[in-house]
Amino acid sequence: MLTTAKHVDKASAALIRDLKDRGMLDDTLVIWGGEFGRTPMAQGSGRDHHMKGFSFWMAGGGIRGGISHGKPTIWLPLS
Repeated sequence: MLTTAKHVDKASAALIRDLKDRGMLDDTLVIWGGEFGRTPMAQGSGRDHHMKGFSFWMAGGGIRGGISHGKPTIWLPLS
């Protein structure tokens, strides 16, 4: 997984840098998100995927860097 992350980090940085160099970053919102392809429900094995909780990474488009938006919520039963 670390090898994959290294490639993704380099590609993401290159995209952001290129958009910035071309003066396009402020007019472009780059969004990266994932849900890992897991079933969106509680399965009881400790590796559940809550259907309403996942992360997105954003850059450009007026997004202020270095912040987290929102706050953790209480896990509620899905049934």
